[in-house]
This record gives sequence, structure tokens and C-alpha cells, in this order.
Amino acid sequence: MDMAVPQCRPCRESREESVGDLRADQAVCVREDDGPEKLDWSDEMSVNAQLSNLIRSFLDGTVQSPEEEEGASLSETILDFVAKGIATRPRNVFRASGVYYLCPRQEAYRLAIPAIERGFDAKSIMIFDVGHAVHKWFQEQYLGPMGILVGHWDCPKCQHQIRTLVPVRSVCPRCQTLMTYTELELTLPGTGVIGHTDGLIAYRQSLWVLDIKTINKEGMAALSHPIEANVYQLQGYVSAVEPSLGLRVVGGILLYICKDNSTMKDFEIAPDPAVLLDIQRKVDISQQIIQRRLPADPRSYQRECSSKTCYRARGCAWAAKCFSDPEPGDV
Repeated sequence: MDMAVPQCRPCRESREESVGDLRADQAVCVREDDGPEKLDWSDEMSVNAQLSNLIRSFLDGTVQSPEEEEGASLSETILDFVAKGIATRPRNVFRASGVYYLCPRQEAYRLAIPAIERGFDAKSIMIFDVGHAVHKWFQEQYLGPMGILVGHWDCPKCQHQIRTLVPVRSVCPRCQTLMTYTELELTLPGTGVIGHTDGLIAYRQSLWVLDIKTINKEGMAALSHPIEANVYQLQGYVSAVEPSLGLRVVGGILLYICKDNSTMKDFEIAPDPAVLLDIQRKVDISQQIIQRRLPADPRSYQRECSSKTCYRARGCAWAAKCFSDPEPGDV
């Protein structure tokens, strides 16, 4: 015997067609006419009926599953789904996480000699996404409950919010549910570049900017000092906290987490104002090149890379051309 689907509390209308729109944490009846409305989760039997109906709708074709090639495995279908989403990701030159790699000379090459750039494939995107998931886990399962993470907190159960920029335990004071974290938005001074720090943490009676990096076992074993690109990015965040949030920090902490065995290493980074000046220089020149207010002649600009084999050069489609062309002042 089929069990009845719960009715919307406000309208008491049966909404079987809404089953496909149920979120994992909350039953929501999505109605085109007047927006989402809550369903009653109090009856566990009724919830089970909703899930049974959802499964049946997939089996009989009422609800369409993602496109898949005949004979493709689940893994292949997931990779195909991720690959299709890559094309919709806009290229954002001026992002805080990429300021280390920003190169005015490269922007000039991009305009003067269009080339097919080596983009990210689906597996690379998934590596980044797994890293983001690890960040989220540390923020919400460890640092928040420890009471040292500063930021914006939302309760997924009762919708209570915490917006005060002070360290608090991320357990909802109303219903005792673990709250979800929203990273703080920062603007790098004098650039307009926006970024989101992994968090501000209260540590040893001081406030620090936290940046979390995931790394594999081999990389962790070789990590005797922080990676230059990571330090550069963190310095940008450190310089942005006071102008953006009105809070003073003593520096930054780079926390490396091994994806293979969960070991950790951390490095404290003292503020270096020279990094912000360098970021401002690169952003200003690059913007003027892109806006055609400066010549798109790569030979007019210094190389940012130290060699053809440096990490930044290995990811540049114009590296070979760049190192064969002269720089300003070359005879």
C-alpha cells in the first residue's frame, strides 16, 4: 500500500511532482507560481514514501538522469559531466588566488599572438574540487567547533545566523546543530581584485589570516618551507584584511594538509608590504594592456618568469616565444 506524500503546510495541496526537488537536508516543494514552500518532515513514514516515489520516477523515466553514453561506466559519466562544465567557466584574470601567476608580458602575447592555451581537464578540475571539499571540512568540522575561526555562520536547521567578526564556536546556540561557514570576501587594496580567504583565526592571542593548501604525500615529504606562490597569495590577503574588514592581523598561516594520509604542516608568514606593491604593478599594467591603453607588444614588458623551466613558465603557452624574444633594454 502506497503511503501519502506530505502536503504543503501553507496550501495543503498534494505535491507529488515536487519530490524530485527535495534537498537532502530539507523537504522543499518548489512551485513556479510562488516559490519554495516547506513540507512536513515530522512523519518518517511519509518521507520514506517520497524517496520511494523519487526512485520510481527515475526508473519509469518521469525524471531524467544526466546524459550518458551507452556502455559508459559511472566514473566515465562523471568525468564527462565535469568536462562539459569546464567550457562554462569564465576566464577571470584578476583573482586573488592567481595574482602570483599574473604576467603583463603574457597578456600582451595573448593579444598579439593568439594561441591555444593548455586548459584544465576534468581530472584537474576534480583535484581542485576535492581540495575545496577538504577546506570546507576543516572549517566546519574542526576550526569552527574549536571556536577559533572568524567568519559568517549559518545554521542549516533553524536558519540562525552569526555575522559578528569574533571567534565563536560554530554550534548553533538555538538548536545545537553544526553551522555552515561562508568565507570572508576581501579586496586587495589599489587593485579591485577580489578574493575569499579560507578564514581568520584567533591563535595565540592574535588574529591571523589562514590559507589552507592540500598536497599529496610526495609533496608533503619534500615540503621544508612554504611554496613561493602560496606565500605571495597569502601576503595579498594579509594586506587586504584591514581595508576590507577593519580588523588587524599579525600575519598569515599556511596550513598544508596531505590528501593521502591527513598529516599537516603549518608555516607562519610575517607581513611583507612589498608583495602588495608588486601585485598592484602587475594588475595595473595588465589592465591597461587588455584595455588597449598600452601597446600589445610583449617585448615592451619584463619577464615575470625566472627561467623556461620554472613552474609559472611550464603553464604558459607562450613560454618558448617569450624566452626567445628580447626584453626592454636588451641589445
